[in-house]
Amino acid sequence: MGQITDTGRYIPLIEYFENCNTLLRASLRALVAMRLLDLYQSELPGKRRLLIDPDTFELMIGQGEETLWPPQAFEVPEATAWNPQGYIAAVYVSLILTGTHPYKGRRYFETAIIEDDLMRRLFIEKPEYVLGADSKAPNAPLPYKQLHVVQLFNSLPAGQRTSLREVFAETGKVWFSAAEDLPSSLRRLREQLWADYSMAANRDSVSIMVEGLPLILSEGKLIALPSTLDVIGMCEMKTNPKTGLRYLGVCNKTPQEWKLIVLKDGVTAPLNNSDINPGEYLRLSSGVNIEKDDYDSIIVTIKQ
Repeated sequence: MGQITDTGRYIPLIEYFENCNTLLRASLRALVAMRLLDLYQSELPGKRRLLIDPDTFELMIGQGEETLWPPQAFEVPEATAWNPQGYIAAVYVSLILTGTHPYKGRRYFETAIIEDDLMRRLFIEKPEYVLGADSKAPNAPLPYKQLHVVQLFNSLPAGQRTSLREVFAETGKVWFSAAEDLPSSLRRLREQLWADYSMAANRDSVSIMVEGLPLILSEGKLIALPSTLDVIGMCEMKTNPKTGLRYLGVCNKTPQEWKLIVLKDGVTAPLNNSDINPGEYLRLSSGVNIEKDDYDSIIVTIKQ
């Protein structure tokens, strides 16, 4: 069910995530969700199929409307104030973060016959959040059916878990209200996701600046530019061969060299080797700032 394009292999987003292929760190899921919101700002897809490259996690809009979910899954629930296009975006964000539709829970799987009237009740008339606060809710997840949903949800930052429950488990609060400008709402949620992406830290983390925004990095995390969400590097723990000490480094994953600038007391210090070539590593420290110049070259500034 794959699709070959000039830019790589794309498969349906719903199929990819509902096949439990989403056991990814929360920061990467936030990155994919932000890419989705950027896609929505440039082209509102309606109910058209969304595709994902499983290697790069890039997204694109497909031509067909065929999905694994019933049409009712994209209809605005009753007694809510969702923007219709915004609701579709919100459903996909929930899919990316938790691995399922917010209302595809126990009753969906326990239904012997899937028919339109039942789907309307489950998704539109009386929807119940699949991860509601009360684990005994009629639509709570079945561990043997959706254990990955519980795992993914619990791995999210507390703010994301709270937001998902407020939006999908409480009538009246939405991400994208019909009374608000949709592009502004999309940008606001993107900013919230970037904050979550930025602040996933552990004891071996390093805080740097990327295009002027803070980013806390740890092993395995991708560095993305907040302006474009292009991935430029991957963080790894390295070992100094001379001292045996471990440090956090980032591998240049772009096809171009990074220009390295060192500042001491505000003055550029002379360097013999001032480039980080593709595949090479930069040792990270709290004084690092990464940004693009006017020619789209990547500049790494280190304050000492």
